[in-house]
Amino acid sequence: MTAPGRSRARWSPLAAVLAAAFAGCAATEPALPHRPPEPVDLPNGFGTPTAAGHVAVDWWLAFAAPGLDAAVRQGLEHNRDLRAAVARLDAARAQAVVAGGAAWPTLEAGADAARRRQNFPGLPLPGGNDLHTTYSTFGVDLTASWEIDLWGRVRAGVDAASAEFAASAVDLRAAQLSLAAQIARAWFARLEARLQLELAERSQASWAASAEAVQGRFAAGVRPALDVHLVATGRHAAQAQVAFRREQHERAVRQLELLLGRYPSGAIGQEPAALPVVGAPPPAGLPATLLRQRPDLVAAEFRALAQDRRVAAATAALYPRLVLSASVGTNAATADRVLDPDFLVWSLLGGVTAPLFRGGALRAEVDLQQAQLQAACATWGAAVLRACGEVEIALAAGARLAERAAGLELAHTAAQAAFAAASTRYRAGLENVVTLLEAQRRADETESQWLAARHACVDARITLFVALGGGFDLDAKTPEPTGEPR
Repeated sequence: MTAPGRSRARWSPLAAVLAAAFAGCAATEPALPHRPPEPVDLPNGFGTPTAAGHVAVDWWLAFAAPGLDAAVRQGLEHNRDLRAAVARLDAARAQAVVAGGAAWPTLEAGADAARRRQNFPGLPLPGGNDLHTTYSTFGVDLTASWEIDLWGRVRAGVDAASAEFAASAVDLRAAQLSLAAQIARAWFARLEARLQLELAERSQASWAASAEAVQGRFAAGVRPALDVHLVATGRHAAQAQVAFRREQHERAVRQLELLLGRYPSGAIGQEPAALPVVGAPPPAGLPATLLRQRPDLVAAEFRALAQDRRVAAATAALYPRLVLSASVGTNAATADRVLDPDFLVWSLLGGVTAPLFRGGALRAEVDLQQAQLQAACATWGAAVLRACGEVEIALAAGARLAERAAGLELAHTAAQAAFAAASTRYRAGLENVVTLLEAQRRADETESQWLAARHACVDARITLFVALGGGFDLDAKTPEPTGEPR
């Protein structure tokens, strides 16, 4: 039988994991001393290889949106769900410390006092009473015990707990990334809702002006009542659209307040004037190494490592255990002699226990842990493939959405020009009201679609940031893992 732990030497111990203690776990992820092989073959880059780059922590600053940074930081500090994630990390840290205690000797101190009576039947004393004696004992003792970890079973268990703690620390980073993305999306959703509301209000005013012009021509007897009814339909629809957009804006404001940990009062302060212009997409060759920064991938890697350590611990449980124990203390008949060295007692014991027969339970435990290791590695591999797909989809979606926004901008410009021409021609009596109303509808519709497309471009860039585990800076070189805490 192969000695436990040797068949899996590619997994390094996690002594550095607890030593690092993830003092900056709110903003950084832990690093493995030596990374295991990738579960899937990663491309050199997304597009054509290759480019250098690193993940930016404050990725939302790339939008240069006034107030967004303060909102994200407020949410990271006050969001209740994130506080729950921090509490779960504290629990994982405590659990890792509990598991680590098994690698150290145990030391216990005790003190006792007793008074006993012993009878001797059949040995009567004069007067018919049986012989008996009564005595007291007092003592203090110090006991130590330690399992010599011959096969690495205890160390493997400690490493598994350390890796789980590391995964929990990265889970917190993932929760922070997700919350920041939700806040950014809610921030820009609120901004688009406000811009759509302003557009609806301008449209309502424009329809009112059109209705006034039609009413004037009807009063002059040059246009039929049908024109009045048609423009009235558009005017009332514009009023309804204002109410709809106002409700959307109020909803967006309250959703953002909830993410920030506030009571949803509907008053969140000043908003930016316009949606930000999304910068140029990253060039071809966005490095796949940026995916190492994704918290879910790092957490999956740590969990695979933890499961590997559990396999080693289960394998080591097949071997004998050696336990040393020692105790020293005193045992005296009176309390004033409890610290007298003349009454010193001590013991030293070494014991070996070996499992002989447990109905195959120990070997079944090894098989169980190995199967769970295969599942953990498969989960890790699936997460890597899913992350690659998310990056590729986000890159392609960003490019297509930018094209759509550019087309809608041109369509909006043309529609505005058509509406201006239709209004002039209608007032001159050269155009019918149907053409006027259709031109106005198209002008409003294309501007609304253009706003939505610009917001979609911003949302797609947020999706790309999240897919990469944060922002990206292709002018910097991606550092290689060194084994030291980052």
